[in-house]
Amino acid sequence: MDDVASGAYWHISSLPDVLALIGSFPADDPDNAGISWIFVRSLFTRMEATSIVKGSQAVALVLVNAGHGTGVLDYSTMRGQRLEIDLWIDPLRDQYGNITSPSETQGRLLSVFSVLDSHLHRASSGDKTELWGDLVTVNCIRMTEPVIYPVPDGDGLIRGVVYYNVDTYGNYNPVVSVGSSDTGSGSDVGSH
Repeated sequence: MDDVASGAYWHISSLPDVLALIGSFPADDPDNAGISWIFVRSLFTRMEATSIVKGSQAVALVLVNAGHGTGVLDYSTMRGQRLEIDLWIDPLRDQYGNITSPSETQGRLLSVFSVLDSHLHRASSGDKTELWGDLVTVNCIRMTEPVIYPVPDGDGLIRGVVYYNVDTYGNYNPVVSVGSSDTGSGSDVGSH
């Protein structure tokens, strides 16, 4: 069953405009060819200048279940979960790995955040829910603006952290017909 981080993985992975802004593993990677850099719990790639993405102005997202969000009513079955999203942004670099425009990096982080937030931030609207993997979400409220800081020993890499409160109902467990091979459980999300 999906928690708020793995559920958000499935939701964000279905958004073409967000996918267009983030990096992915090279097409010749034997294990992860072309997989977008959306990770659950940890950053599972190197992004700084000495890595495979040298000069690529790469962007990665890390989704974390950050515990309890805002409180819900005693008589409600909703759960308030806090989603942490870490935006990792590598600066523009020349062919030698030197940073060419340090101020551009923060602006790009804010642009990526703006597109992502346009899909995530939504107030409760009566009985309208949204399915993230098998997690039934009622709303997703931005709790903070991105807090941006340089990554220690990251050679110019910056990280922005933003939090959302995601109110959810119990997990949605669809009936899988005989012969169906994909239940959409998201059980392999943590492997990338």
